[in-house]
Amino acid sequence: MIFLTFVLRFITISWVFLIPIGLWVGARKGDTPGRRIFTGIGWAWGMWLIVAVAWGLLLWIDGQPGGWLTDPAVRTAFLITGSALGCTWSARQFQLMLHQRRMQNASEALAWLKEMPPSEFEALIGRYFKSLGCVVRRVGKSGDHGVDLAIYSPHEGKWIAQCKRYMNRTVGEGAVRYLYGAMMHEHADRGFIFTTSVFSQPAQDWVQDKPIELIGGEELVAKLNSSNVRYMDKGIAPSQAIPKDS
Repeated sequence: MIFLTFVLRFITISWVFLIPIGLWVGARKGDTPGRRIFTGIGWAWGMWLIVAVAWGLLLWIDGQPGGWLTDPAVRTAFLITGSALGCTWSARQFQLMLHQRRMQNASEALAWLKEMPPSEFEALIGRYFKSLGCVVRRVGKSGDHGVDLAIYSPHEGKWIAQCKRYMNRTVGEGAVRYLYGAMMHEHADRGFIFTTSVFSQPAQDWVQDKPIELIGGEELVAKLNSSNVRYMDKGIAPSQAIPKDS
């Protein structure tokens, strides 16, 4: 009991350090400014909850709070900090829930996907494969041999995927041939092309009898919704000023 009390007091004393540490660790896990902010707030809120639990246990064991929380001013600052973090985190989760509900409308979801930055679109497709139990690695960069995502399925080997966030442009046969060459180079068992647009008829004909799956905009929305994939992942909504195809 003495050791437990010591640990709990140490946690309550360290709250002014633990919360900024949580904010810093969480922010490092985000890959966009929006995600860094909200992931950091989530981690800071988690640290605050740990300190609050330690404080409550001390009150239960000793009948008094430990460390700096015995000072009314410090205790007030602690409660205000927790309230601010908790309200911000809760408001964000509520926003995500409302947005996810809006995305159940197929036409609205497709229009929203077409406005996503390409990097966010790749991340969304990655979350779809993760929902299927796959391990996903983001590849897309210079010299990626036409591979945006490398997917490792527990039962079906290695897959690769290209993600084409297009406004109106049709995905043609050339893109499919390029993916097939990338599959040979990467020794992949299956290949996927995801697009917010549509595929030309020659492209659809060319993949017949090949381990390549073409997922157009409407089918993509159906797959995302059926797998309950979150369109927005702890970050901010994508910019609505990206008119060009990419």
